[in-house]
Order: sequence, then C-alpha cells, then structure tokens
Amino acid sequence: MSGGVSNVTVENVLFTKANKPADIKVGNTRGGYVRNIIFQDLTVTGQIERAIHVDTVHYNDSPNPSCPADWKPPALPDVSDLHFLRFNGTEATFAGSERFPNEVFHFLGYDENPIRDVHMEDLFFPTPNNGIGWNCSGVQGSVKNNSVTPWPPCDNMKVVNSSSNLPRQYPVATEDLLFAMSRNYLWAFAFLTSLVLLYHRATRKM
Repeated sequence: MSGGVSNVTVENVLFTKANKPADIKVGNTRGGYVRNIIFQDLTVTGQIERAIHVDTVHYNDSPNPSCPADWKPPALPDVSDLHFLRFNGTEATFAGSERFPNEVFHFLGYDENPIRDVHMEDLFFPTPNNGIGWNCSGVQGSVKNNSVTPWPPCDNMKVVNSSSNLPRQYPVATEDLLFAMSRNYLWAFAFLTSLVLLYHRATRKM
C-alpha cells in the first residue's frame, strides 16, 4: 500500500475457516493510510490464528513492489478510525504456531505513530490454550465495558460505558477520483466506438 484505503465496511459475514477474520497490515516502507474501517456483525467458527490483527510493522523494511527501489514514503502509515462491533466467535478455535502464537486481539503500532481511534464492543471469543487474549503496543482506543472476551483489555485501551459512534466519512482523494473518472470515460469511449463500428457494418450490408 502506497496510496490509501478509507470508508470500508465488512459486515454480515460467516467465517468458517479464516486465518485472521479482521486483518489490517502495513509497514514503514508503504506510506499511505487506512482510515474509517468497520468490521461488524461477523460470525467466526472453526480454526483461526487471531480474531483481530492490526499491525503497522508487518512489512517493515520490505521493498514496496509497486514503487521504485529507492522510493521512501514521506511519513509512516496513518491507521485510524477502526471499529470492531458484534463478533460471535464462541465456536472458534486457535491454531497456534511459532510464527503466529495464540492471540485473540493483536494491535502493534509505533509509539511515535500509534494506531488511533480504535473502538471495540460485543466481541466474544474463547481464551486460547497456551496463549494470550491481548497483545498491544502503539495503539490508542476504547473498549465498551464488559462487552469483550477475553477480558480485561490492554492497559492502553480505555474502558468506556457508551456504545460506538460510527467514524466520520473521509473524502475520496482527488487523484483517486480522477483515476476512477478517467477509467469510466475510457470504458464509455470504447463502448461508443464499438456501437459506431457495428452501425457502419450494418449499413454496408443494406
């Protein structure tokens, strides 16, 4: 990722086998942003590695395949406004491995550029054997009181009594909008050109 992703909702999904049902990962070579992402009303069964995995160091020092080799982003990725609401994972089990130890909720960011404005409520998963419920660093957010298992949450997640206010909508970046418009215009031009060619062929036969 070197651009951005915003205003995405994943809802009403049944996961019967998923590594990480809610998975957001970036790195220090990618730049860009991930904002206003909502995961809600998910049912998770079968074997998983983690229920929620948000990691801004996942691709650290890994070259970005979409950019020149010497390209460096102007800033670390901005990951913010993440809402996780109403997950039923009571029938989920945890695979566990040396690479991915048993963790239910995993948030790993930079202290100088933390994952921000996370909200969690009504998320229910079993506590994994030989593992931990929460692994957090470089994250700021809130958890609705006594609405998430395993409990308690990480120390840097504030416990609140109110429900989520859905995040603000971010405007689409101008360059992304122009790209989408130009692509649509190209499709329209190609379609009209095809119609003109078909018309000329039909009139020649008459």
